[in-house]
Amino acid sequence: MDHATATLIDLAEAAYDLDARDADWLVGSELLTANVRGNGIRSMKAPGTAYDDPVLGKDPQPAHMRDYVNTTQDNGGVHINSGIPNHAFYLTALEIGGFAWEKAGRIWYVTLRDKLRSTSQFLNAAQLTYQTAGELYGVNSLEQQAVRKGWEAVGLSVEGGGDGGGCWELVKAIMAPRPS
Repeated sequence: MDHATATLIDLAEAAYDLDARDADWLVGSELLTANVRGNGIRSMKAPGTAYDDPVLGKDPQPAHMRDYVNTTQDNGGVHINSGIPNHAFYLTALEIGGFAWEKAGRIWYVTLRDKLRSTSQFLNAAQLTYQTAGELYGVNSLEQQAVRKGWEAVGLSVEGGGDGGGCWELVKAIMAPRPS
């Protein structure tokens, strides 16, 4: 979960003055040269589509739990699988509208800061962001329902069930301070 959180912070900063519908939802778009076939290193809007290059290969990020990569490489798939919670955030922010950092960002941040633990899984993140949205904006509010829709679209229920998938490490990476 760490890497997913760091990505969210990067995008919140990059799209600070953009409505969620107007942002490109790309991470690292400025990092690729004209010689690389791609738009960035990550797409929160469409995980797995950021690049398809003969040298770099194809963006491996899944957007849904059915495509979750269970691996011992990449610290258990910390970078690869971050597309799942990133996409849930994108869908939530789009559903809420406005600036992504205002409401969706606040929900994710408060959840990370106050509720997620080192043993948390994607399922925990889904359930706890849903709970936090209810606490911040009201039970059955637009914001809480947007969180539900976002997670359900990536294959996780806020009500429970499923195997949880993923790991806390993805969220921690996303929220980790970046070197200056």
